[in-house]
Amino acid sequence: MATASGRPTKAQRHAAAREEAARLRAEAEQRARRTRMLAIGGLALAVVALVVVVVLVLSSEEKPFGYRGEPGSVTLADVATPAGADDDGGVPVGPGLVAGTDSGEGAVVVEVVFDYRCSYCALFEAANSPDLTRLADEGKITLVFRPVSFLDRAEGSRQYSTRAATAAAIVADRAPEHYVTFHEALMAQQPGQGEGRDDEDIAAVARAADVPEDVVGQLTETVEGSSERTFARWVFAATERGSELLGRLTTPSVLINGERWPAEGTDPEVLYTAGPLRAAIEDLL
Repeated sequence: MATASGRPTKAQRHAAAREEAARLRAEAEQRARRTRMLAIGGLALAVVALVVVVVLVLSSEEKPFGYRGEPGSVTLADVATPAGADDDGGVPVGPGLVAGTDSGEGAVVVEVVFDYRCSYCALFEAANSPDLTRLADEGKITLVFRPVSFLDRAEGSRQYSTRAATAAAIVADRAPEHYVTFHEALMAQQPGQGEGRDDEDIAAVARAADVPEDVVGQLTETVEGSSERTFARWVFAATERGSELLGRLTTPSVLINGERWPAEGTDPEVLYTAGPLRAAIEDLL
């Protein structure tokens, strides 16, 4: 009880202090629980956000389009071959410039090894394609296109070597009369360094080259149950065959009647200059 002066007794003051301390402890515990709940909620949201980011990153990564086997795991004899290709990993053209044709016995055979991602191959194409296609159309040479795909590993390529080579193989198989035009268009519109065009871009190139729309729709065709493109194993085996023929795979490379051109020790700039290759071929006609 209070004293005569109305002031709380010592016992009352102690009791009030205990009550206030209890109240303050309860408030502190409540704040701590609220803080813990907020922290747990924030952590949960952070985990969810991290999972979402990981899923988005993984889903944005492109699946492998090429064959991922070990060297020597398949050969040209083991794989499905485009109808316009030969048995040796090349796509020959002769009069009419139709894939799968040749200029007959006695014609000079000119083989060109290239990668659709190789910028030097595009330079070679710009300098020599008019001469080579004219000589093939005239029946003087059999022009053999030898696609290889070893530049998928280049920075930013987005597996463009395989995308383009398998798309060209589809055209050789299903629209062989458009193969050369499509090949030339791919080379002329090659992506820049550090870039890799997607399937829509390749389809646009095919349409500009007058590839029939139904064939354009098949350019991304895959082996059932996988992301591997239909002729990916043929491109893989053709790449190994190109390496075997050359000893060391470099692009662009040219073989005239089976012999490497230009000869060792010759200025390699002749590959990118109009005229020297034509002259070397005409010397054999």
